[in-house]
Amino acid sequence: MNAPKSYLDRKTTVENKTPYLFISYSHKNSEVVSNILNKLYDYGVNYWYDKELHAGKKWNEEALEKIKDEKCLGVIFFCSKPFFESKPCHQEINETINKLQNNSNNIYIPVCVEECGIAEMINNTDCSDETVNQNLQKLTLDNGLFHKDVTYIPYNENLVEKLYLEIKRLVPDVINNQEMYLNRLLAKKAIYERNNNYYFEMGTYPQNEVGSLHQMPADNDVYDFDDNRYRGLRKTQQFYLYTPITFRILNIEENLIIATPKHILDILNLNDENIKNWLETFEQIAFNKHELEKIIEIKELETKHLNRTDTLVNDKKFNNTRYSLDKDDIAASTFYVKDSLTNQKSLYSLNGVKIEASYNLDLINAGIVPVVIFDLNKI
Repeated sequence: MNAPKSYLDRKTTVENKTPYLFISYSHKNSEVVSNILNKLYDYGVNYWYDKELHAGKKWNEEALEKIKDEKCLGVIFFCSKPFFESKPCHQEINETINKLQNNSNNIYIPVCVEECGIAEMINNTDCSDETVNQNLQKLTLDNGLFHKDVTYIPYNENLVEKLYLEIKRLVPDVINNQEMYLNRLLAKKAIYERNNNYYFEMGTYPQNEVGSLHQMPADNDVYDFDDNRYRGLRKTQQFYLYTPITFRILNIEENLIIATPKHILDILNLNDENIKNWLETFEQIAFNKHELEKIIEIKELETKHLNRTDTLVNDKKFNNTRYSLDKDDIAASTFYVKDSLTNQKSLYSLNGVKIEASYNLDLINAGIVPVVIFDLNKI
């Protein structure tokens, strides 16, 4: 059997920022624990177990550090007779007790992986290690972690469902539904995956050059903007085709998808009024009535959307459209971003790096990339 994945395997995990549960178990119960963890992973539960231990560390040292970590919100104890006879498991129990004494918000959940209760397991424990025996006596006292009336999840066919509901009730922050949502959308072919990024297409915009028509367009077709529709034309012989906008998913929050086009769609002067007017125009020209029903909000691109800690994407780069390049190829080499804290405007290069230079944004033309928030259930 392949080793179960941990929260560190999720594409949506940001190490040192993602909450998780610690898994404490005896390796003699690896098979049954692995089956449970595989199902919990599919439910979206973030957990860590000793699959991640690195060579060269003292035994259990790194595991104990993972319990101490502030992002560890609790421990699941997979209880069995071998579990209660294991010295490393007792070290993990004691570290959990220390943390519970300092942080009442942390939780622990005992789960039986044998067809008997915890009291019976402990009574049948036969351990030659005196330290473990003494510790076990303390744990069974009225104020101990495994006193005779402790609530535990029994070993039966409903174990995983009961455990998931208990996790959801006690510590919902460790449940990450992003991948579950992504897998659901992938299954219904609403989105697709390329190089660890997730995309879907919606709306249209002048992006691709059709080619020369060998004749001048009619007078009523020579403007970039006409009757709330971008004609995709300039006073040249180049025409542009309305093509679907490819959106890249940045984040999934609750039932919302936060996404941006993978291209810089237009060039404009970056003052507040221009941005506001462009966003309103973009909504009118890019989406039909049916598509607008799927959209919650259209807003400016902010620094938080470029921050890896807030996004699903690894590649921060944006591409040019031929349309934006033909309007101003120099301006198309940068795009506008609003600082999420100060609301000040900044320019960024196409690879997502801030341009550290003094400039007057009221005098600069640059690329514009909107952020569109979609109703996940309507995609």
